[in-house]
Amino acid sequence: MKHSHLTDELAKMEKKRNDLFEKLSAYDIEVLTKKPVAEAWSVIQVIEHMLTVELAALSYVKKKSQDKAAAQKTGFKEWMRSMLLNRFLKSSKKKFPAPPSVLPIVKYASLNEMREQWNAIRHDIQETILAMPADLLGHNWFKHPSVGKLNLKQMITFMESHYDRHEKQVWRTLKEVS
Repeated sequence: MKHSHLTDELAKMEKKRNDLFEKLSAYDIEVLTKKPVAEAWSVIQVIEHMLTVELAALSYVKKKSQDKAAAQKTGFKEWMRSMLLNRFLKSSKKKFPAPPSVLPIVKYASLNEMREQWNAIRHDIQETILAMPADLLGHNWFKHPSVGKLNLKQMITFMESHYDRHEKQVWRTLKEVS
């Protein structure tokens, strides 16, 4: 595994995220904060959840990477879990309940503030990956709450699948509240 492969994947994710924010900037904050039904999330809450998940992933990787000798090399078991996780996320019929630590609490004042925060998180993810020795990229640095430990490539693949799933939710929500 190479740094360039991971940073290329992050760059593709960045393009999608920037496109989303450009499109969302056309909407009033009242629309972005409106819930289709009481128990559903607003667009702002979905966006906050997405960035909170990435912040949690980054925090875990940073904490675990302080002891580089502790991480184990990823094997078939992790590959299989990663594949199942991403297949599940691509399914429109099944849902994971979000862990309490990544539930949205609407702590951002505006869409722009959320975008700036997410910019910083993505930048920090890239810097953290680039700081990792190449021979350790395939080790288990990330822990998903449902499937366990994964390597950085698997983490990025999860983040992309998670983003794609919730981007669809953003557009469904906008359709319902507009």
